[in-house]
Amino acid sequence: MSGMESFLPYIATAITVMGDLNSGKAAKNAGRAQQQAAEYQAQQLEVNAGTALAVGQREALEQQRQGELVQSRAIALVSMYGNTSDPGVVSLLATNAGETAYKANVAIYGGEDRARALRMQAAAERYSGGADYQAGLDRQTSYETKAFGDIIGSQAVTSLATRFGTKPEQLPAPVSDAHITRYG
Repeated sequence: MSGMESFLPYIATAITVMGDLNSGKAAKNAGRAQQQAAEYQAQQLEVNAGTALAVGQREALEQQRQGELVQSRAIALVSMYGNTSDPGVVSLLATNAGETAYKANVAIYGGEDRARALRMQAAAERYSGGADYQAGLDRQTSYETKAFGDIIGSQAVTSLATRFGTKPEQLPAPVSDAHITRYG
């Protein structure tokens, strides 16, 4: 071998290791980007939850306004005939007031329920983003482990050991899981 050819195994191993390390870094960065996207989505869902709550409150105010208009018209009509203390009229006005309060409370509950669902979805997005980030870290660790294995198992290490006094038969045998059965 000429002078340059003797370095080719080392160069190949170094390039393989650098590729594995770069792949690990890319996996980590991809996980982080997915986590950031999930956090952004969660923040948007929380804003939407606030909007849903406000819409429910606005609907409740509208129900109360409509109920007051009906109540006012009923009182005006009854007053026109001069019989405002009739028990049937009082019962009708009380029923209208109760119906108005019920509709307003239903509107508030609807807004709160939509807001609660959106907040739960935001929490799920955050959890998903955290899981994506952890998966990126795990992939990075896997690539780093592979890079270490590439270094240990490379022909360059065997060549160095041979060159500096260790005979290839004294090196540990490559680890293989072919002999491992299902039960160990």
